[in-house]
Amino acid sequence: MLHPHLNLPSAGCPVLLLLFFIVLMPNFAVAEEPAAEVFSRLLLAPSRLSIEAERLVHRSADGMLQLTCGVRIRGEGLELRAEQAWLDAAHDLVVLEGGVQVLQDGLVLLAERVSLDRRQSKVVLDRATILIKEGGTAADMRRCRSATGLVETGINSMRLDGQRWVREGRRWKIQDVRFTACDCGAGERPSWELRAGEADVLLGDRAWLFWPVLALKGLPVFILPVAYLPLADRQTGLMMPRVGYSGRDGFVLSESLFVTLGRSADTTLSLDWFEERGFRPRIEIRATPVAGSWVVARGSFIDDAKAQKAMEEGLRAAEFRGSAELDARMPFGGGWGLRGRLRLYSDSDMSRDFSSGMDGRAADLAPSRLIVDWRGEDAWLGLDAAWRQDLRVSAVDLFSSAGPDLLERLGGDPVGDTIQRLGAFDLRMLPRPVMQWPIHWSLRLEGANLSSLQAAWRDWGLDGTPNPREPAYSGESISDYGADDGPGGEGDGQLGDGELRRAFRVLIAPRLDVPLHFEWGLQADAFVSHRQFVYLPHGPEAPGASTRGLSLVGLSLGTELGRLYRSSKDDWSLGHSISPRVRFLGAWRGLAQGEVRHVLDAEDRLLGDAVQVLAELETALHLPEQWGFRRALRLRLWQALDLRSGRMGQAAAELELAQVPISGRVVVVMDWHEQLIAEVDAQLRLVDGRGDFLRAAYLHLPSVYDDAGRPLPLAERCQRELNVLFGLAPEAYRALGESLHVLGLDARLVLGWGLSLQGGVHINLRDRWVDWFDAGLTYRSDCRCWATSITVRKWRGQDLPDVFFWLDLSVLGRAGGSSASRF
Repeated sequence: MLHPHLNLPSAGCPVLLLLFFIVLMPNFAVAEEPAAEVFSRLLLAPSRLSIEAERLVHRSADGMLQLTCGVRIRGEGLELRAEQAWLDAAHDLVVLEGGVQVLQDGLVLLAERVSLDRRQSKVVLDRATILIKEGGTAADMRRCRSATGLVETGINSMRLDGQRWVREGRRWKIQDVRFTACDCGAGERPSWELRAGEADVLLGDRAWLFWPVLALKGLPVFILPVAYLPLADRQTGLMMPRVGYSGRDGFVLSESLFVTLGRSADTTLSLDWFEERGFRPRIEIRATPVAGSWVVARGSFIDDAKAQKAMEEGLRAAEFRGSAELDARMPFGGGWGLRGRLRLYSDSDMSRDFSSGMDGRAADLAPSRLIVDWRGEDAWLGLDAAWRQDLRVSAVDLFSSAGPDLLERLGGDPVGDTIQRLGAFDLRMLPRPVMQWPIHWSLRLEGANLSSLQAAWRDWGLDGTPNPREPAYSGESISDYGADDGPGGEGDGQLGDGELRRAFRVLIAPRLDVPLHFEWGLQADAFVSHRQFVYLPHGPEAPGASTRGLSLVGLSLGTELGRLYRSSKDDWSLGHSISPRVRFLGAWRGLAQGEVRHVLDAEDRLLGDAVQVLAELETALHLPEQWGFRRALRLRLWQALDLRSGRMGQAAAELELAQVPISGRVVVVMDWHEQLIAEVDAQLRLVDGRGDFLRAAYLHLPSVYDDAGRPLPLAERCQRELNVLFGLAPEAYRALGESLHVLGLDARLVLGWGLSLQGGVHINLRDRWVDWFDAGLTYRSDCRCWATSITVRKWRGQDLPDVFFWLDLSVLGRAGGSSASRF
């Protein structure tokens, strides 16, 4: 029987039904994990097949169907090719021989012989290769007829070779395995390749490799008796080890084990070894109990050998040291939810000794907080319980009492609390209309128990909140962990006019908003609000109760005008917009009683009455793109007028450019009264098509001294939260006192051959020194299968630089480490 083309539905005859069920192999369908699709999707067939062969012979005696000479089985997304195929209906067996090719959805299977036994649920592949493709289209794959063409078309993001594959159920036994994520081109050895004599693979789960060998460019460099390789995104297994060196702790080695705990939880068990300190076990648990929730808990413990030596020398140190950290969010339904953050350390040096980030080493406190809130359509209610562990003084344990030695370290501070406890409730009535008038009212009611954390050590700024960024006064050592470095203010160890140790604060803040929008484009927004603070101090040497109020009034008028310009009749070439705006802003203190003027929280930091008019003008150019216009250039101008003094306030200009290859922003603020530049903030980025870039950042924030000798920022940043006075510097700098004058440069140069050179420098122009600089070299292979980098960084005051390195072997993972000479 000769059939050059046979095209029938899958229900056309018993033989074709057998072919459909055997190729589909329902009991061979494997787990739903993405990694399992590498194998299982190659064996799936659609509900309708097209079978082509130059010769088809059916033997009715034994139910055998033989297809020869260019066998081709096609369906939606599937194409199977072979020189010949045998279908044995009596034994539920399919055999494909001679240049077997299976193509489906970016996956390619090449084999000399494929045998599928449905009765025994067994699959055997001889000299087989599986490729995961990127970049090539399905049409490109179908046009390829040879195995070499299929290999070279597109990008092979993964390649797995084996001499003999035997599958029973979900398990595969593979002999002479070769695995790589390299695609270095025809005739090229892969940059790296993992070989093994035998592999036991459980699809979507894991693979055991026996006597695996890591080869670089064909050269064996590393061998193990056995190795475990996870085959899923969330799969139990060992993670890549890390190595480092610390000038204080010696060599540091770390290894972690990732363990899945069901579909919604997992954990990481780690063991670190410090040459000077000993072993430190760590655990991290992550879970999502219900939709919209998550919990992350971390813990560590170490019997510190270095602390034992310090105690033998008569120094104060903590021997048994640990940490507990928790971050959580949990919705309860009905608008209720819970958020939590916990940071507890066995001693005040825990964060400094084991944190790899500069922020952790410089932390003055460890904040913890638990919030239960309710969100309705017109209101929000929050219940807050919080505390802050004091990390300022070394070698103080978690629940230490205020002993004489601690008081001496704190400059004689009589409070000496190690933990600051806070609790609060916050009720906010969201804006709602007043009858049919264009007026909206809102209300905030808050009660909070506050503590100054021993008078906010090293905090002489206006905000009254602890800030680890604040430096010492000029000429003083920044390593001074005693009392504040200047006269007066909050950190001097004395209870003075500007401080409250502990107080329960009540805040009542009603507000009226009047939004007006006119058809001809004018927008008007006005508001009137009042904040009344009531302080009820408690604790040792507590002052009397006090209250004070702050009234705010604001009016804003503005509009926006735009125009489009044509380069031809049908094309827009340029868009221009201009937006003028005038704001009236006023603040007046009142309803005050009591002696204490300054408090420790950010809600009440306005120093005096203020009445200001702020004129703003924004103009921008827009260039057309595929779906509209994008802003390419913007200029904003501000000018303030102080109505109380009758003089000009500060002026500012901001210019933004967003046009490849150049983008950047520059802000300049001028103080007319002092005749000084109050602020300069400039950023520039140059990028080309090769990947080269240059980034430059310049920041100048000068300060002036008040009558008490404290440096205050000239740019009036501290009050801009109230929209009374303005400044454009980042909010993180608002409490800084001393002037800032810095320049930062960051660049990368692509050298070619996968190599790139990067470096950076941070220059303190005020003190005329370099804070830090670094340089590094990165290599990324053309086949994108591996990359490595080394960076050398030198900080001011270091004897030796820090060295950071990492190696990324694509799907196998990343290993790295560093030296740390400064700690």
